Amino acid sequence: MTQPGCPNCATPTLVSAHTGGVTFVCGGCRGAWLAPEYASALNAVIPAQPRAAQAHERCPMCSQSLFWQPRRGPTTCWTGECRAHGVWLPRHSLPAVSDPAQRQHVLQAMLHFAQLQPETRAACQTAVAALVSGAQSMPLMRGLVRPLGNPALVTIGVGAVADDGVSVIEPDGRHRVLYQRVSRWTMTLLVAAVLVVTGVITILIFVFTQDATSTLIVAAAFAVITFLGVGMFAGLAMVQPRSSILVDGPRRTLLLATNGNTTARIPFALVNSVRIQCYTNPGYGEYWDLLLTFGIAEVWVAQLDEYAEARAAAEVLARAMGAWLEPEVERKGG
Repeated sequence: MTQPGCPNCATPTLVSAHTGGVTFVCGGCRGAWLAPEYASALNAVIPAQPRAAQAHERCPMCSQSLFWQPRRGPTTCWTGECRAHGVWLPRHSLPAVSDPAQRQHVLQAMLHFAQLQPETRAACQTAVAALVSGAQSMPLMRGLVRPLGNPALVTIGVGAVADDGVSVIEPDGRHRVLYQRVSRWTMTLLVAAVLVVTGVITILIFVFTQDATSTLIVAAAFAVITFLGVGMFAGLAMVQPRSSILVDGPRRTLLLATNGNTTARIPFALVNSVRIQCYTNPGYGEYWDLLLTFGIAEVWVAQLDEYAEARAAAEVLARAMGAWLEPEVERKGG
């Protein structure tokens, strides 16, 4: 029997893998064929209408058409199944693997058999280790690296998560600043202004309505509160690490840095998609989170209050990295 091509790209690029439940990997699109026992390791099927298989979407074992089903993930993950021989897992559907360790194993198999330059493959494997570590230790790089699906996203206010800014170098060398650098002293100055204005107004009220002793007590209390409040935020500003993101198109690398020092180099080949997550915060409204996903972890780029702005930024990043722009928006929050 002639072995059919890849169920995704319809070319004879399937490579026999046979590693921990991964039977085949497509060297081109990096999809993976999983053994039947792996079906139990996938997220639940979403109650929805399965889609029909195209002519080339066939089982590599028996050439029968695949049965496509949507599974739960940060966004819908489609998997093609042959009930007798296993499951076809497209690269973008890697989040459908429920267990993080198994998901990392499948990703490593995809990278090992992919048609990549040796130096790119090595850089991807190094980046995988950094991303897994970053997702497990949330303080890494001011929380830029998050677990897949961002279960603990909070409202940070509008702007880049990377307070030293987000920059993009287009493939043709053009440089653009996606989000400006934020001064480390902004919050300190805001707190100082609020406390001083509140204190002055309160003291003036006491001057005209209370005796001198009460006024002096209130003035002293506000002086102490202002000193402690401004001092706390000034101290945080001096010691808190600052992060930045650079999308380097000519070198096809995403650079994450802390205090000006590169902490992670992530090849574009590892980027699964650029996506948007809507986070609804009761009492504050909707915020739109811009995310870069790698199948095992995500980089949280920015939080915006307008979908159109988030979509425009996502399109810039997807174009610069040659990455897939996820059309579906994940919704979270109350």
